[in-house]
Formats: sequence, C-alpha cells, structure tokens
Amino acid sequence: MITHGYLVQKTTLYLDGEFQGSCDERIEPTVFFIGNGPGNIDYKDLWIFRSALNHNEVRVISEGKSLVGSLEVMALLDDKDLKKGMVLNNYAHSLGAAILDPPDINNCTAALEEKIARSAVARANELKVEHKMAISIDPAVLDQFTGLYEIAPGDYFLVEKKEGRLYFTDRGNTAELLPEATNRFFIRYPADLTVVSESDGQGHITGLIFAMNAREMKARKVLKQESEK
Repeated sequence: MITHGYLVQKTTLYLDGEFQGSCDERIEPTVFFIGNGPGNIDYKDLWIFRSALNHNEVRVISEGKSLVGSLEVMALLDDKDLKKGMVLNNYAHSLGAAILDPPDINNCTAALEEKIARSAVARANELKVEHKMAISIDPAVLDQFTGLYEIAPGDYFLVEKKEGRLYFTDRGNTAELLPEATNRFFIRYPADLTVVSESDGQGHITGLIFAMNAREMKARKVLKQESEK
C-alpha cells in the first residue's frame, strides 16, 4: 500500500502492513496507472482511499478487514466479459471509476512522462538555489502573530511561540516559522513555502498568506471573542 498525506507532505510505502519507507513530497493525484508493463501480472482487489491511512489502518486492511468509510474506488476486478475501455464495477459509494485499458492511455502516459521530465528539471534547478537563512528579530515581535487562524470554514490551525520561536501547528503536525523579515517567514521544508502576514491600518495582524509554487492560501486570524464562542 502507498499512502500520501498532503498536509504533512509525506508519501509512505507499506508491504503486508509493515512500514518500508517514506519520502517528503506534496502531490495532488488525479489518475493512477496500474500495470502498463512488458509482462503479464495478476491483480486483485483495487482499493483507493480518499484520505491518507495511518499505520494502524494499513495493518487492519492487511489482515483482511475493511475500512469502507473513506473508499473512493473498490474494484474487485472480477467483472465478466472484460474488454478494452470498459468501466469496472466500483462497489464504493463514490463517483470514482476504474477503467480497464482506457483508449487514451498512450496520450495520458505521454503527458505524465512530460510532466515528470519538467519536474526533474525544476527540482535540479531548485537544488542550485541557495537555502534561505533565518534572521534574528525581537521575540516580542512574534507575539502579534500568535493565535488561531481559519484557513477554510471550520478548519483552523494554531500559531504559538515557544522559547522565543514561532511554530505553526495543524492536526498535530508542527513546523517552525523561520523569519526572513519582520512580516515574512518560511518553513524549512518545502524550501519554497513562504508565509506573509496581512495587517490592518493600525498594524494588527489580520491573517497569513501561505505561498508555494505560485499558489496562495489565505488564513484569517480569529479574534479572541470568536475563539471563545
């Protein structure tokens, strides 16, 4: 099983329920290709989940039990009269689909290979960039950034100061916000993730902007009165 957590930026590989290794990355998968090799391989029971699974959940599945709540695709690959391009039976309660040897697979594969090549070039260039260096600022300045932030309706994260340093915490995952200016921070990994503050006319912090690869996500700082409700 391969499982990926977008927020924690980690892909992990399990074999028979046992952890094999992981790598740091952030991806947005939309299509999976299985097979497409030179030889014949037997496959059975294709399961794709909407969310990343933890170690205990992976182990439960490896023991033959099921977690059906977050299934996107559950194809048992036992359809009758298999033929090229057919949509396989999906027993999960979703609109996801598994297609047997889709007619546009060559075009999709070529587009995927081109994207991989572009990513390799971008990664090589990224490695040439000098790493950002954190600057020293007055720890008292960091106090204005602490608090609760809403990045989506009902979805919050916390910024807090510990021992004179600023930390971002979301769903139990914590990363240090390293200052590169009095209103601008970065997170060590990924190296191109920057955090810029927004303020009102009186200098009060009203939100944070997370920027990575030309994409931005804004988070609104929650007022104390709101957090107490």
